[in-house]
Amino acid sequence: MKTNRFFLLTALFLSVMSVALVACSDDDDDGDDTLSIVGTWKYEYGNGYEGYNITTFNSNGYGTLEEHEIYKGKEEVDYEKFRYVFDSNTMTISFFFWDDDDQDYNYDETWHITSLTPNKMIIQGEIWVRIK
Repeated sequence: MKTNRFFLLTALFLSVMSVALVACSDDDDDGDDTLSIVGTWKYEYGNGYEGYNITTFNSNGYGTLEEHEIYKGKEEVDYEKFRYVFDSNTMTISFFFWDDDDQDYNYDETWHITSLTPNKMIIQGEIWVRIK
C-alpha cells in the first residue's frame, strides 16, 4: 500500500513539475516583443486649448509632425519634418528639426516617455494614442 502511494505521489510530483517547467520557459521571440514607437501617434490638447498633434515615426529614423490648431472654429495646420533617435534604455526620443528651407537642423529637443504600450504612450504627462 505504501509503495503504491509512493509511486502515485512521485508520478503526481513529476506531472506538476513538467507543467511548471513548460509554463516558465523563456517566452522571448528574439526581440519580437520589443515595444516600438514606429507608427503614427495622436495627441489631443485639453484644458481649453483646441487642437491635436499627429506625429509619425518612420523606421528609418525620420518623421513628421502635424500640429492642428483650432481657433474660432478655423483649423490651421503646421507641418515639420524631423530626424529622431529613440533610446529604449532611457525611454527618450531626441528630435532634430529642420529649418524652413530644409538645409540645416533648426533646433532639437528631447521627450521623456513615462509609459509605452503597443497602442498608447505617455510623454511627460501627455497621452498619445497610436492611430496607425
